[in-house]
Amino acid sequence: MNEYVEIFFKFAHQHPVPALLMLGMALLVLRLLIRIVAGALFGALHLGGVSSRGLLLTVLLPFMGISLVWLAIEHGNIPYITAAWKYYKRWSNEDMPEETSAAATDLSDPLVISVMAGIAAFFIFTVCAMVFLRWKTKERTSDVNYLVLLRHGQSQWNLENRFTGFHDIDLSDLGREEAAGAGKRLKDLGVKFDAVYTSTLQRAYNTAQIALTNAGQEDMIPKIVRHDDLRERDYGDLTGLNKDETRAKYGDEQVHIWRRSYDVCPPGGECLQDVVEKRVRPYYAANIAQQLLDGKNVLVAAHGNSLRALLIILGAETPESINMAEMETGVPVVFEMENGKILKRYSLTDKKSAA
Repeated sequence: MNEYVEIFFKFAHQHPVPALLMLGMALLVLRLLIRIVAGALFGALHLGGVSSRGLLLTVLLPFMGISLVWLAIEHGNIPYITAAWKYYKRWSNEDMPEETSAAATDLSDPLVISVMAGIAAFFIFTVCAMVFLRWKTKERTSDVNYLVLLRHGQSQWNLENRFTGFHDIDLSDLGREEAAGAGKRLKDLGVKFDAVYTSTLQRAYNTAQIALTNAGQEDMIPKIVRHDDLRERDYGDLTGLNKDETRAKYGDEQVHIWRRSYDVCPPGGECLQDVVEKRVRPYYAANIAQQLLDGKNVLVAAHGNSLRALLIILGAETPESINMAEMETGVPVVFEMENGKILKRYSLTDKKSAA
């Protein structure tokens, strides 16, 4: 090792600029290697749109090239490298110390081989890494995973224009058709789900079952996770009331505030803020967020307000903008994601980006 250090310092003394370039290249490669190893050991790594998996692949190609160069130097004579080395000798022979100049006359000297291999390795690794990272930045789709939010199909009480809330009412005939249509569009999307979440209310669970069946993913039905935290907002004293009759009694403005205000509760019920902070956010953090970070494809079949709560949690909407966000019955809303971040958002009815 001391011999290697000695020849480098002799080289640096005579040619400081090339030596500094070599050192800089070595530091860049070392930094990249550290980040690759850290990403592989401690989870997802994001560098210029490239995940840890992409960076690990970045290592394979250059090291294959380095290995080939090393074998060629060890077991054969490469004309271009030999010519370059002789050219370098003619350019620098007079200025180099005698012992270093003597070493430079023999390509078989281990120190010469080390310097040549080091230069070749740094060059090949850096060029391959830059090309691969640039390609991965442009072609990101291989690392994309999907979150799909699906509001249940029309329920019988939706049909009758009633406030439903926690009441466990089933789908209408149209609702079943909407769920089947959603499944067919999911099949066309071509996403295989790794996890499916729904509420304990039958209209959401039945929607998930019908959609998965029509998407050709019946194998996921026994794996559906049901939880109370994903239920619809509790409308309290309004539950079961006809919406038009309630407007006539309390006024359009008051009913609009009860239905769409973020932090105003209907009598005896929940506001959307309660749904976000007390139920959906804790459940999302404990059960769904890590799945998305791990690159899993997730379907959440739930209710208008629990899904609107998810839009806020995801950062797709804010408490101020959520008033304008509608979740149509039986229409999948797709989020293309990478490392837990939203790349694109669209409805399968039109597939226009809203990101």
